[in-house]
Amino acid sequence: MRYILPSSFFISTCLLVILLTKFFNCQFTCEHIKNVKYEKIISENATYRYSDHYEYFQTVLVEQPPPVVSGDYVKIEMPTKKVTPKSEFKYYGQTVKELSISNSGAIEIHGEDLIGQISIFQNITFEDTFEVNDKDKFIAIKRKVLKSVYPEEGEVTYMIHSNGKMSLYFNNIPKEIVGENLESWIDYRYKCLDKQNNTVSNHTIEFRFQKTLSKVVLLWSLNRIQKVVS
Repeated sequence: MRYILPSSFFISTCLLVILLTKFFNCQFTCEHIKNVKYEKIISENATYRYSDHYEYFQTVLVEQPPPVVSGDYVKIEMPTKKVTPKSEFKYYGQTVKELSISNSGAIEIHGEDLIGQISIFQNITFEDTFEVNDKDKFIAIKRKVLKSVYPEEGEVTYMIHSNGKMSLYFNNIPKEIVGENLESWIDYRYKCLDKQNNTVSNHTIEFRFQKTLSKVVLLWSLNRIQKVVS
């Protein structure tokens, strides 16, 4: 599921929203989602996109300024660091117990096992430290691009709320990587049981966002809501 902005359209901010319409569980996913790349575009123009992805409605908005993240950040040294959020939240219907942050900028999402990953622009080099702002209602993780590689200051902020909403803010992506294939994605990993053959297979659902322009402020949000069934 990929959205590529027009190369001729310069943007300073962008918003990507994914809405979960009902609670997920592995068995439901295995029985109902036959094509993990399914996408039906409902409405689209140069600055707006609204699409259906089985249990999701995805919205992309251009020129959407990100909110200010308040509170104090605590600096933590790399390499890979595990963080346990103060507030319990769910990811695709599964309770998240731990976040694992790597030097590459990726965040692994763990329940009983690894259930997903947030991967950001892979061509950017980050500093060896990150900052955490862990509150009762959200946890925010901030990474800065490596100053010795990029002369301009840029950063990425991840926010995960207790209600399951997940947001990524990309601020001032370095212009030195113009022309590179900048791609980010959020994925969900699940297992399916084949009762007839008594075998278990691994599957992945991905939402991808590809960007080839520089100096972008990108807000990417994953919102979790419950569908009311009559």
